[in-house]
Amino acid sequence: MQGRVYFYAISAVLMWSTTAALVKSLLTEIPT
Repeated sequence: MQGRVYFYAISAVLMWSTTAALVKSLLTEIPT
């Protein structure tokens, strides 16, 4: 049970960091 919770936490962090990187690159590519 503990390992599963740890795995979900890691995947959530990975997902958030990838999403943040994508948004950051999109914002830098699009001139405002």
